[in-house]
Amino acid sequence: MKAAVTILLTAALGRAMPQAADEPKLPWVPQPTKKCVETWRSMLALSTLQEAEQKCGTADVCHTFDYYGSRDLLPQIVTKFGFKDEAECLAAHEGPPRSPCNQVLDRLYDYSSTTPLSREEVDQVCGEGYFCETFDPEDLEAEDIEFFTRVYSYKNVKECLDAHDSNPATANNAFSLKTRYTTSCGGKVNNDVTISEGSNGQCIDTSCDVGSLDIAAEGTCPDGQVRISYWQNKGCSGDWYGYGYGSRGTCRGLWSDGWNFQSLYVSCAKQADDCVTKGQCTPAPSPQQGVCRANDDVAFHVKTRYNTDCTGTTHDDVAVVGGAGRCINTDCAVGSLDISDAGNCPDGEIRISYWEQANCGDDGGRWFGYGYASRDMCRTLWSGGWNFKSLYVSCAKKSDDCVTKGQCSIDSVPDTPIC
Repeated sequence: MKAAVTILLTAALGRAMPQAADEPKLPWVPQPTKKCVETWRSMLALSTLQEAEQKCGTADVCHTFDYYGSRDLLPQIVTKFGFKDEAECLAAHEGPPRSPCNQVLDRLYDYSSTTPLSREEVDQVCGEGYFCETFDPEDLEAEDIEFFTRVYSYKNVKECLDAHDSNPATANNAFSLKTRYTTSCGGKVNNDVTISEGSNGQCIDTSCDVGSLDIAAEGTCPDGQVRISYWQNKGCSGDWYGYGYGSRGTCRGLWSDGWNFQSLYVSCAKQADDCVTKGQCTPAPSPQQGVCRANDDVAFHVKTRYNTDCTGTTHDDVAVVGGAGRCINTDCAVGSLDISDAGNCPDGEIRISYWEQANCGDDGGRWFGYGYASRDMCRTLWSGGWNFKSLYVSCAKKSDDCVTKGQCSIDSVPDTPIC
């Protein structure tokens, strides 16, 4: 593989070659949403590296130059975009911008400072309780411990908490929640939010990547009074679609599974007091096509089902955009794909790639090859779902896959089911 990469680099296009040391570095592009999973599946359809970065962000794009991130498509990616590996791609870019919290922590660890930061200054930026968590001896070097003990007199987290007479997990908080990708509180965390007691609440931009709220048990907000207000656009703007309610210590699936809104306003409030219940306001009607689908060139739409005949619990509800693809973790709970007739992917070109472990190869594990399906059908999955933990689905021709072309081989299937 290394020899092949070297040969391909020699022939790479000039516009794609890495920059010389004296040239200015490329800007770092943050990933705009979490939609771009397994970037390399869509990169080859794009004209320039900049296009790919705008779509997927610099970190994911650079990861495609790693063999374990791209596998059999790596030679094509190197030929088109030039960098020989992930390290070279990252070195050609400016580093990612430091978060406001990291900037505050730089000041906190500044031994030369004559004005040490207060607990309030740190927690306001980094989150409630962050200041006291800094005093965990297991996370500090001896020099740090000496510095913090001298400046603040706290030797550990408990001494800091006792001095402030608070517990960051519960003190003065109405509730805390994490926004999750799937409707069952699985998948990646998009936001981590704490609402203080007496607060008016907070607007949360979901970026079309949130299907549920994982609401912590701690807090003072009474049962059924975690109010969720749904808004069409980011910043709690545009059409307003009304309220929903949840309770602490529960997983709350969101309206429309997250497809019809881009932001939420969460607060602690009684349902009896809201304007809909009182008859003082009317939410906008539900859109025929959700805002998270409206601008997508949808190739196909699929629900993963528990049974092999497209019955049973829906595990995921996924729309795949043309030219891209999606990794789906099945958690050993998917036996079939219920594929709707929506989309433009041609018959027989819904490609299903089977992976032994979660995250489609990112966590290692074997690859068991491809299967294919069409829109408007129920597709029973290989092994009934027992021999894999993730799928990568995309719209692609069978004649173009590496197995058909004889460019790759499928890993051996284990004697006993993985699940």
